[in-house]
Amino acid sequence: QTTTARGRVRSEMRDAHVQKHKDVFELFLDAVSSIGILAKEIQYTEQQDLDQSHDVVTTMTDGSKVEWQLAEWVDEIQMPAIKRAEKEGREQAYNPLTNHDALKTILSKKSRRYGSLEECDARLIVHYSQDSLYASPYDGSSTPLDDFAALAGLWLHELSPPFKNVYLLEVQEGRAFEVFPAVLPCL
Repeated sequence: QTTTARGRVRSEMRDAHVQKHKDVFELFLDAVSSIGILAKEIQYTEQQDLDQSHDVVTTMTDGSKVEWQLAEWVDEIQMPAIKRAEKEGREQAYNPLTNHDALKTILSKKSRRYGSLEECDARLIVHYSQDSLYASPYDGSSTPLDDFAALAGLWLHELSPPFKNVYLLEVQEGRAFEVFPAVLPCL
């Protein structure tokens, strides 16, 4: 009976994880309507299978396939410090070095997990959804989202990501920027 309960809990967690991917990707398609228009078919990875090299695959109107990785801006190591800063009433839970380190961690983690991505059209969406309840990378600073996207673009050129494109998605505002290889607001 315990095994069945554990299996049910794992299944519920996996379902919640898949639903989160669906929610974030749908918000991304709303924010980047040009990709939404070109995406003919969308497939979500239904399980946390380490052999999968993607979270979402889109088949585009020209028949090509794009493999999408989704990454939350803040990792599990940074979250306690952000929550603590929020409780203490600090104006800014983030600083530029924290943002830079978070981006390095995301790219390193994705590169280690999935290896070489040069043989496919792989793209990364860095989003901050639940974490933006506590703080966002630009919240409370003098750096608006547009400027923050430019900073992320500079950092990404320094970090040389294995992705064809990298996007920054701010879920609450529904705004997105392409931040690699060029910094462009998405419409």
